[in-house]
Amino acid sequence: MSSLKTENPKASAHQIEDAAHQLLWRWDEARTTMRANLKNRKTRRDNGME
Repeated sequence: MSSLKTENPKASAHQIEDAAHQLLWRWDEARTTMRANLKNRKTRRDNGME
């Protein structure tokens, strides 16, 4: 949060909190996608498709 405040010195506390939540949401989405991709690769490899 401090780096967000440093990058956006005129932002309100609410705006900083919203930006932090957006970053966490994007990180969680990326992690979920990565796990799904790894699971698909493992399934294809286990089925002899790779």
